Amino acid sequence: MSTTTGKGTSRNMGNKILTKFIHLVGITLLLGLVAFPTTAMAEEMQATDPLELILEKAGIERHALAPNPYRILSSSTQSRQLPFFRSLMGDPLRASYRVGMLESSFRTRIDSPHRLIMLTGSLAGADVARGYLGNPFAHVDHALLEAEDPLRLGLAIMILDLEEAEDWDPFIPEEATLPHPLRFEIGRLFAAIGQANRFRERAFADFPDEVTPNLLLRQAIQGNLQPFEEPDYRRLFHKVEREALMAGMLEVTAAMEDLDHFIRTTEDLPEVQWSLDTPLGMVVIDTTGADNEHVIDNPLLVIDVGGDDVYTFTRSGSGNSISLLYDHGGNDHYMAKGNASCPSSAIMGYGILWDTGGNDIYEGEYLSQSGALFGASLLIDGGGNDSFSSRGHSQAFALGGAALLLSMGGDDTFNSLTHAQGCGASEGAAVLINVAGNDRYTLGNTPLIRPSAQLPDRNTSRGRGAGRGRRADLSVGRATAGGIGALLDIEGDDVYTAQVFAQG
Repeated sequence: MSTTTGKGTSRNMGNKILTKFIHLVGITLLLGLVAFPTTAMAEEMQATDPLELILEKAGIERHALAPNPYRILSSSTQSRQLPFFRSLMGDPLRASYRVGMLESSFRTRIDSPHRLIMLTGSLAGADVARGYLGNPFAHVDHALLEAEDPLRLGLAIMILDLEEAEDWDPFIPEEATLPHPLRFEIGRLFAAIGQANRFRERAFADFPDEVTPNLLLRQAIQGNLQPFEEPDYRRLFHKVEREALMAGMLEVTAAMEDLDHFIRTTEDLPEVQWSLDTPLGMVVIDTTGADNEHVIDNPLLVIDVGGDDVYTFTRSGSGNSISLLYDHGGNDHYMAKGNASCPSSAIMGYGILWDTGGNDIYEGEYLSQSGALFGASLLIDGGGNDSFSSRGHSQAFALGGAALLLSMGGDDTFNSLTHAQGCGASEGAAVLINVAGNDRYTLGNTPLIRPSAQLPDRNTSRGRGAGRGRRADLSVGRATAGGIGALLDIEGDDVYTAQVFAQG
């Protein structure tokens, strides 16, 4: 069922999977054309593609229905167009098939966030399968198993080559305080962070020294870019080694997936409280099951098991190059008080927030709840009735990278204002997957922060399966290629409300 409510606002109700709708339309048109074929036509159809035959009867060639290929090739961004975009534009009549295959690919990987982020990275133009065939940590695991103290060795691997760590003398708890096998798992995570950081440094090795997270946030998200300002984020896309960026993300995602398996399957997990300030950020480990109130400025690794916890993240703008948070159990509240302060946000790096279950609340400003800006981000909620709210550029948003938000079940509410809920901006791929539940998605209009050119009293939603680039032929000439945005809601009775430019 689909209705329209208000000026420029659309609401869709019922079981909503946009790809299924595309399939239905394609099949309906085809059946309408060939429902009563003649005998001769039926025989001819058996020997050829029915769609090709129908087009031939109408005097239309397939390529005539595609955009002018010469204009696409002459575009200033043609060398930067994502492969999936090219495949769709090259043959629009097969769009429903390609989208259906994409949907199927995501569905079959629901149980593995590692495989899901691998597929999202491929959409973003980086075909990297690190960890697909075997354990990417095999050599590290061997070294850790042979080490006298795997926790100390993991920290050493993490800070290797960091100039800031030359005079760092960390407090490392004794084995009686932090025993095996948890000690080994945390050491393994440290080692994965170290390797991911080296992939990250390789990915951005060609960036000018003047490029900082705050500069990118101001230019690309806040839109505050002067006409002749340098560096200019619009000229940085080709300087990112996408494969290295995704290799590092797969490294930490695989490590977090292993941690999740360990915590879920380990009986009598030792009660540990330990915090450590490292050159890469803050480490907080708490497995006591207490109801904690965490206030963290620069999270690197946070593991909390049990309890109804409240997290407040205070850093604004710059964020961490790597931030990983894993919370197991409880009804938790996550508050990102500054732009890009959420652990699942990523600017020139990686962000993962993994909550295994409970009725949780997520609050954020801009670039939160799996928002990636020249980075890779992941937010996983394992179930429960959850509330997600943000200002914008969040809830699966990516520019120059990859973002994934996975909600495994429960009746969820998603509220944002602009560029959210599956928004692939320039050269980015962003996917929001909701597995089950009766959900409500809102891209609101209050306050008015991004007026639409078409309807100035409405926000530009740019979400819920939206891809966009930056057109510049009418302004400064520095255009950027578009991205891929997708929303896959698999099951439930859902309500979708948006303003301008949304919902596919």
